[in-house]
Amino acid sequence: IWRFLRRGDDFLGVLGGVKLPTGSTNEENPQGARFEGEMQPGTGSTDGLAGGVFQKTMGDWRLHGNALYALRGKGDHDFQLGDLFASYIILDRPVQTSHYLPIFFFRRIRTREGYTKSWTWSGTPL
Repeated sequence: IWRFLRRGDDFLGVLGGVKLPTGSTNEENPQGARFEGEMQPGTGSTDGLAGGVFQKTMGDWRLHGNALYALRGKGDHDFQLGDLFASYIILDRPVQTSHYLPIFFFRRIRTREGYTKSWTWSGTPL
């Protein structure tokens, strides 16, 4: 993470990375048939990752989140997962001096198949 804007505890930053192909892609079932690509522990692909992060403090409250895009490469056995976009926003405040309790949480993930969303209020899905 490179935090390029900082003001006290508040920041705005970017992140990036590379996922390397480390998992096995040749696992077989008890009958000796190779599992399909989505059932393998690894994909065999090298993927690029890029995104942004932020945090804003407002008195005792903190609003922070991130957005990440994964550009997925072609894996072993001509298998390729779709690209992925995921974002998170969390609002929390301390219950003690050094412990924060998440109050509000939003997650949105986009895959080739479509969007999934989830909202949580004080740990309870909405």
